[in-house]
Amino acid sequence: MRPRSLDELVGHETVLGPATPLGRAIRGDRAPSIILWNPPGCGKTTVARAIASHSRGRFVALSAVRA
Repeated sequence: MRPRSLDELVGHETVLGPATPLGRAIRGDRAPSIILWNPPGCGKTTVARAIASHSRGRFVALSAVRA
């Protein structure tokens, strides 16, 4: 039951909400390169996939452990 879009994410409104600069950039398909850094299991990949769902760009998931 992972969220698939930014609108389905809960708890990230202050950063990814529609009124925020980053939220507007992502929704306008102008997202910058982003590095998500936090402990394992906190939802980084879920957030990245939700951001990618608003983009026509190529999404590449990279694990630092496996790379």
